[in-house]
Amino acid sequence: MAEYKLSENSSLALDALRAFASQAVVVGHGISFFGIWQSLQPPKFLYIQNLAVVVFFVLSGFLITYATLRKSTGYRFREFFIDRFARIYSAYGVVLVLVWLIDRFAIYLDPAAYGYYDSLNWRTFVGNTFMLQDFPRGEVHSLLLLGHDDAQRVITSLGSARPFWTLAIEWWIYMGFGWIVLRRARSVVFFVLLAPLCVPRLGEVRTRTLFGGALAFGGLSMLLLYSTKEPYDPKYSALFAAAMLCGVLALDRVQRPPPPWLAAAIRFVANYSFTLYLLHYTILALIATHPIVDSPLGNFALAFVITNVASIIVAYFTEFRHRALAAWLKTKLISSP
Repeated sequence: MAEYKLSENSSLALDALRAFASQAVVVGHGISFFGIWQSLQPPKFLYIQNLAVVVFFVLSGFLITYATLRKSTGYRFREFFIDRFARIYSAYGVVLVLVWLIDRFAIYLDPAAYGYYDSLNWRTFVGNTFMLQDFPRGEVHSLLLLGHDDAQRVITSLGSARPFWTLAIEWWIYMGFGWIVLRRARSVVFFVLLAPLCVPRLGEVRTRTLFGGALAFGGLSMLLLYSTKEPYDPKYSALFAAAMLCGVLALDRVQRPPPPWLAAAIRFVANYSFTLYLLHYTILALIATHPIVDSPLGNFALAFVITNVASIIVAYFTEFRHRALAAWLKTKLISSP
């Protein structure tokens, strides 16, 4: 794995997937908030936002594994922790505060219309800060030392930021992966030794076969979704991951690059996709509760634009600078050898 390097085309394809998924989450939730395009919701269709979340999970798993296994042998868990912390919290820490402020503004506008009072409090804020949202209530009780009555409630996502539940799952999976791979390498020796026997050497497969595999696995995943309308089905995740892997390896062999303007546009949207994911639900909820125009479709269009513009502005000062933050933290927290 350390010898493998994504080509420009395959890297751009993954960025395009990330950009598309982030916008699909906004559209999916917008459909629900503003009551438009009902044919694109159950029972006729699946929840677009759920499908996009699964894409994010699979994509982030691939990229983190790829980035970690390409590091030098001296790369340690504390460096991995700093890299992940900077990547997540550079935007997440700021958006937590923004969600609190936007929700307080929504309460100021119309206290009766605000629907997230139970999760807008300091306990939820602290729980979300430490990625404890939607953990079993006993663990949350012991970690935050809550009172007996509070222990009966699971800490949920902060206020209107309902999608935050996925962050806790991703964060602890990331930490577990980093710990196993970088601190407990011996525990995966069996897997590493067995993998070459179980997995074909895809790099040696013909390009035409790889493209065919991507289409076949992708087609099967779509048939499964058509049948179940359930993106959270593990079988769908496995099929999608197989399609993505075959597609990436096939695109590695494509020599012709896309037009520079297209590549730049894809990179730009992908670069603020995480901030967009964090912030969109709160802005959509605010505009849905306090419409700007009379038309539901018009409010959706305005919300879509405002959400993207706000996310670009926030990301410019946060997500865009996560590598610089990681480098600064390493100079402060890791002594030079």
